[in-house]
Amino acid sequence: MAVCTVWNDLRIGVGDLADYHGLSAFHYRSGRPRAVMRVLVARYEPAGGAGCVAGVLVESLPALCCSLRHAALPGRYVGGDRALLAARLNSEMRTISRVIVHPVFRSVGLARALVREALATAQTPYVEALAAMGRVHPFFAQAGMQSYDRPADAGAQRLMAALEHEGLRPIDLVDAGRIGVTLLLVRELQRFTRLQTGDAPTLICAARKRLLSQPVYYLWRRGDDARTTMRDDEDKLATNEHE
Repeated sequence: MAVCTVWNDLRIGVGDLADYHGLSAFHYRSGRPRAVMRVLVARYEPAGGAGCVAGVLVESLPALCCSLRHAALPGRYVGGDRALLAARLNSEMRTISRVIVHPVFRSVGLARALVREALATAQTPYVEALAAMGRVHPFFAQAGMQSYDRPADAGAQRLMAALEHEGLRPIDLVDAGRIGVTLLLVRELQRFTRLQTGDAPTLICAARKRLLSQPVYYLWRRGDDARTTMRDDEDKLATNEHE
């Protein structure tokens, strides 16, 4: 086990849209985030060497409609004058609309560190995020945000039960080569994907896209800081150790 020393030369602070544009090509979503309010940047600044932008986080004004937000904060932004509710939302909430880490700096905990810095310096009582790959990369939760999933539909529940029967988890679909495919699992994959033909890797890929790409909503509210702080020592250890 080797100690990762890259953190000795990383600095997180306030950035600008130029920092975002420098890394935007590495994000799965195209297009510039709207209503940007703040940019945080992680800069790699080695002594005696050329520095670079290692990661970036963008905060935006929240979208007015988000069903999972209503599940997390029932009744706070619905059921009244729409203009007043929108004004309340914009004053109380910021949305983390982008978190991008340069490929060279992935797997050292930088995304989690950027989110944690955003929460530690939050300018509003609430911070939210909607992660398309939240089930695969739960760094928002690791940084101290609470997750809110949409309930799985009947088809997804049946497939998850089949996976559990085979000793598997939904996340195991990411690595198709490590899954021992049985006749039962093939049958359930066909039922879930509605594909009656195709080999096992094709079925697993189709199931993975549908099962794991459902967005996960994350919310942080002021007062969660204590719970986050309690994890600091453990997280720092995990961050600074690289297999």
